[in-house]
Amino acid sequence: IDRTSNAIVESTMKTASPAAAPFPSACLVIGFVSLSLACAASPRIPVAITIDVVPWVGPLAQGDSPVAATTRLLEKLRAHRAPATAFVVCDRFVDKAEGSARRDEVLRLWRRAGHSLGNHSARHKSLDEVAPAEWLDDVRRCDEALRPFAASRHFRFPYLRQGKTPERR
Repeated sequence: IDRTSNAIVESTMKTASPAAAPFPSACLVIGFVSLSLACAASPRIPVAITIDVVPWVGPLAQGDSPVAATTRLLEKLRAHRAPATAFVVCDRFVDKAEGSARRDEVLRLWRRAGHSLGNHSARHKSLDEVAPAEWLDDVRRCDEALRPFAASRHFRFPYLRQGKTPERR
């Protein structure tokens, strides 16, 4: 992710221009980094970077850690002066032995770097795959877990699924 995130930020910052965009606005999703391009009249297009499934998703290289990988990602964002919102899966890295210490360390890094945190639910369950009450409990528990790091103003549905039926929505 380190090399990928750097390439995404660099290529987007260099190539994004109103003339290059096929539509008045476009959204580019690559891996777990979502770059939303809002076309403007100026040659510089604002880029909103959102990163899903924080603290971390997928295997890390042997000897690497979520803290080290997050630090590298945050350094790349800082180097490009790129603000981001991290959407947190709050039960990630929470276990009986350590509690939430590993997760909270990663979230403190995000906040110290000046980025906002968003609620992506506690367990990243699709609204279509669990009972609504269970899903709402996940969202509320994540909201509660994020409070010590500043109120979360953002929410993103897991898998971007907002419910298949009007009843689920």
